[in-house]
Amino acid sequence: MKKQLLVILVLLLMAVPLVGWSGHQGNRSCSDRDFRGGYGFSFDGHFLAGPGVTLPVAAVGILNADGQGNVTAVRTLNLNGQVFDQTAVGTYETNPNCTGTSVFEISTGEVITVETFTSSLNRRSGNIQFMGTDDDTVVAQGTAWKQ
Repeated sequence: MKKQLLVILVLLLMAVPLVGWSGHQGNRSCSDRDFRGGYGFSFDGHFLAGPGVTLPVAAVGILNADGQGNVTAVRTLNLNGQVFDQTAVGTYETNPNCTGTSVFEISTGEVITVETFTSSLNRRSGNIQFMGTDDDTVVAQGTAWKQ
């Protein structure tokens, strides 16, 4: 009896960390309303400059999401040692399982580029893990944290 109780206790303790490791966190689904307010963010990775040519890229910034699918941001980007101050406007969609996508128009002076990201929202902490999903341009990942 004691041995069975010990086995059950060990199995329960092993399962505890797995409870929080789910894209769907808790009984409630995620929505755009879960991503609102101010966030700080940073990312790093590589810019694919051509066949076999990669350059390091990193950025830090702040963004503001309205909880209705719209976001604005400012960031400082370092691309292979060249620093750019950029602004962005974009849209996002949050899926019920707390994953999402976002598309930004990035302005560097008069030059506008488009960047796409996929993300995972942790409803408990408010933090977001994200990565760039543009083909043949940037391999980058980062974190946004609620401010």
